[in-house]
Amino acid sequence: MTDTAQIQAFTDAESYEKFMGQWSRVVSRLFLDWLSLPKNLTWLDVGCGTGAFTETIQQTCAPAEIVAIDPAPAQIAYAQSRKSAAGAQFLVVDARSMSFEAAGLTDVETRSIEIPVTFQDFDDYWNSNTTFASPIGGNIKSLSGEKRQRLMELVKSRLPINAQDVIVYKARGNSIRGRA
Repeated sequence: MTDTAQIQAFTDAESYEKFMGQWSRVVSRLFLDWLSLPKNLTWLDVGCGTGAFTETIQQTCAPAEIVAIDPAPAQIAYAQSRKSAAGAQFLVVDARSMSFEAAGLTDVETRSIEIPVTFQDFDDYWNSNTTFASPIGGNIKSLSGEKRQRLMELVKSRLPINAQDVIVYKARGNSIRGRA
């Protein structure tokens, strides 16, 4: 799949928000705690998607300015439509075209942040992970009914489903911080 096709695949921002938003807010608070930065800074949210992290920055960091970028126009439109978007500038930009070195970033560090992700049952898991317009969702939708059913059964057999049919596992977000 080409880069343009991958970007265009993220056209269903509402489904993407259902898929990612539920845990993005949890990860974002842990990330901001790790950053431990003062108020009144200028922020760049790279790959802002539907604006969940941008929203958390606004709610907890008293930013002087936020610029949020994402290569998918549908994601930017969704982020701009949020009531919490007031004050943030959202732009359709592919971060791969940016030169972070030219911005003078130093003291770059990385960290993995793990959080538990919970689904009420297998249907909740399956719908959350396969309905948004991503390459995975598109590939699953293209399967015949029989192949899709076999895939569902295989996935279900490998998930940590407890006695109440609840699924809980760890998700990992990779974080990067640097100073300009």
